[in-house]
Amino acid sequence: MRVGVNIPFYVLAMLVFVAVLALPCAAQAAESAGTLDVACSSDGARWSQSDTVQLAFPSVKSVEVSCTPASIEVGISCGMEDMCGLDPCLCGASDAFGCCACNGFEERAPEIAIASSNVSCAWPVHVGQRWYVVSLLPGQADLRVTGSLEHYDGCDAVYRAEVGMASPAGMLVLVVLVAFVVGVVALVVRAVVGRAGRGVAR
Repeated sequence: MRVGVNIPFYVLAMLVFVAVLALPCAAQAAESAGTLDVACSSDGARWSQSDTVQLAFPSVKSVEVSCTPASIEVGISCGMEDMCGLDPCLCGASDAFGCCACNGFEERAPEIAIASSNVSCAWPVHVGQRWYVVSLLPGQADLRVTGSLEHYDGCDAVYRAEVGMASPAGMLVLVVLVAFVVGVVALVVRAVVGRAGRGVAR
């Protein structure tokens, strides 16, 4: 009878011992590796949160977004959290952040987002791998840049943008674009009315 009582006790003690050993590894993996740093620039000039970003109306401004770190290498988990890293472990590989890398490694890049408090004034557009700010109307807007990356604390920066009246050349471009749009709309309406008239005549 004593053996029957002691076997579960030893099994429970072994499970507690393994759990204690695994705790430092889990704590290490949960720690942040630092804070992600994101910087924005346009026309070779870096944006500053203490200054106002000057934009012209109408215009499309390319925004360069750089991150530190630009990318990291993280492990691909085997999905066996109940035994990974324990003895005996089939592989037991880990990445630089203490996470499972039994299935190899992959590169991760930061995720960047830009939002505007006044899209009618400054409209952020993401095309491919680049960001643009389209200036539609004169005025002011706050551009909020956020970044996130696995194992790092995210960043949040706000830049004040001021959109002023464009140069005569810019206004000429705007007039040409408006005239083009109006012409296209007029042609479409004329074609629709013409087809409707021919249908009534038949």
